[in-house]
Amino acid sequence: MRPEHDQAYVKRRFSRAAAGYDRLAFVQDDVMRDLFRKLPDLTGKDVLDVGCGTGRLLKEILSLGPRSLVGVDMAPGMVAQAKRALPASVRVLEADAVALPLEDATFDLVVSASSLQWCSDLAMALGEVRRVLRPGGGFRAALFSEKTLQEFFESLKAGGGGRLVSVLSRLPSIREVRRALEEADFPDAAVFSEERLVVFRDLWSLLIWLKSLGANSLGRGAFLGRGVLKAAEEYYATRYAVEGGLRVTFEVIWIEGRK
Repeated sequence: MRPEHDQAYVKRRFSRAAAGYDRLAFVQDDVMRDLFRKLPDLTGKDVLDVGCGTGRLLKEILSLGPRSLVGVDMAPGMVAQAKRALPASVRVLEADAVALPLEDATFDLVVSASSLQWCSDLAMALGEVRRVLRPGGGFRAALFSEKTLQEFFESLKAGGGGRLVSVLSRLPSIREVRRALEEADFPDAAVFSEERLVVFRDLWSLLIWLKSLGANSLGRGAFLGRGVLKAAEEYYATRYAVEGGLRVTFEVIWIEGRK
């Protein structure tokens, strides 16, 4: 079992990052747009976005003609950004995915892009998704998985920061996602993963990007000294240098289920 994320810390760091998030989140934006392209016509449907962030996916879904559209996010800064970006007809609520403040059997479709990996209890969050879906309703999601940043974690361990790898690397494996779906009574959900490669100029650029997004997992009591980072940078550059900088892997798990 992986250690739980500190949800209060997750809320604070994503709230702080909210104002500049859309400008920086190019990897998350690509995932969101790919998820959007998989959606059917939603004319007359009631749709929920779990972990809606600044409301980018909600804004795209408006073009598909839903009857109603609701977003939830646990970070108040993200909720505030979404409310500013969306028309008043879209409800945006501050709430944790593991305890949705919504009635049973309310939605025809639930979506989630690049957020479920931060849940304190993935099975509980997926159970909430099932609870708010109407019979026959659909669920489509994308989340980042354990191979994300694998080059960084390998380099950090090689540089002497191995004790912090378990603190930083908390994203679920595809096996854990499948188990959570079964626990939430989505046993027939289609699940597959893919790897996306991105190039960053150097290790410091990657770390600054993660911190600016609110996506770094360093909490209280976790500290990476410059000596460890320097050694990790040298190891990274030796093994994963490509044209333009350093290779960074992002693993995305795709889910498509139905109640």
